[in-house]
Amino acid sequence: MKFFKKLLKWMVIIALFVIVAILGSVYYIYSGLSDMSEAKFKFSSTYDTIPFYFSNSGHMLIDVKFGKESNTYPFILDSGASNTIFARFADDFDLEDNGYLPSIGSLGNFFWSEVKEIDRLKLGNLAFTDLNFQVSSISGQCIEAYGIIGIGVMRHLVWQIDFEEQILIVTKELSDQTIASSDLKFDLDQNPYGHQLYIPVHLSKGKKNIDVCVDLGSSGYLSLDENLILRDSLKLKSKTIFGEGSGGLGEQKEAVAQEKIYLMDTLKFSDTDFQINNLPINSQKGHLDLLGLGFFRKFKTTISWRDNRLILSPIDSLDFMPKIIGFNMNFEEESKETFISTVIKNSPAQKAGIQLDQKVIDINGIAIKNSDDFCKARSALQKDKIIDVHIKDNNMSKHYKVKEEYLFELN
Repeated sequence: MKFFKKLLKWMVIIALFVIVAILGSVYYIYSGLSDMSEAKFKFSSTYDTIPFYFSNSGHMLIDVKFGKESNTYPFILDSGASNTIFARFADDFDLEDNGYLPSIGSLGNFFWSEVKEIDRLKLGNLAFTDLNFQVSSISGQCIEAYGIIGIGVMRHLVWQIDFEEQILIVTKELSDQTIASSDLKFDLDQNPYGHQLYIPVHLSKGKKNIDVCVDLGSSGYLSLDENLILRDSLKLKSKTIFGEGSGGLGEQKEAVAQEKIYLMDTLKFSDTDFQINNLPINSQKGHLDLLGLGFFRKFKTTISWRDNRLILSPIDSLDFMPKIIGFNMNFEEESKETFISTVIKNSPAQKAGIQLDQKVIDINGIAIKNSDDFCKARSALQKDKIIDVHIKDNNMSKHYKVKEEYLFELN
């Protein structure tokens, strides 16, 4: 009997220790996320206008100054991410170590990030002090930026994005912005720790709302966890994006379905009469739910964290159906070679005969010999309506001429 009492006592002690450890970890994580969103700023005028431009990867870029430097550095503007310095540039600035914090990736994966403190940052006429930036590696290619200006800066002010003029109008108060009575106005939910902003939408009548993150760093229209589409049993047109995969070491590469693009008949913004018809949605199981830059570029967009408000003024016809070529490429730094990395099913590229893992020699006359050439060729692939592709496949030279087509044909 004494043995069982002693065992029970130790079990209780261990259980209490585990509970305290869990609560301590949760507190550490949430307090850390809060620290990433803190900053002091000096803003002497009513508003400021800051120009922006686009990278070859399609991200919004703004020029930033650090400390007392006169040099400017391009940073991505992203309403859904923390302030970030890309790891390969972390040593270029005079930054102080400030510990580690947990982060979350686009597929919901958690990882630990080193944190650096920046004494002073200047953006236009705005001066920020005592900012935290996480240090993160970047997996994308052709991203001409040193990092991300994210929630830790953006949440303290009101941002109006004029995509026609490529100007940011930044104010302290929403009332200082020019807002028309006809503009579309939406209430947002705000995460109290990370301060991400969410807007509720639903995919079909009678189904549950989905909270999607307002994310200027995501280049598409809308990205959703595919499980939500399967949950609602929606019968939608779709196209599969094939990428490379293999069953294990030594096995041949094969085409595997990496992602799907669904054609959403109607996307309704909850608690309003506003809806979007025929909207392509990128979907992958486990993916974060993001309303991206491709969507917001159809509007003059105003975002206010203080008011939890999103205001949209249409600047274009609300036609979201893109034309596509239907393949993408990847540059391998070690071999200095470029290969077809994804192909969309039934796209112009697939119909022309382009296949995964083919080596790309040039795009529209741009010979790809290094990473700079690759980025120029990728830019041509994204912008040009007709693409001439020179491929080397099994030591055979092949040429394809591919003309863009609508992603989906509407009846």
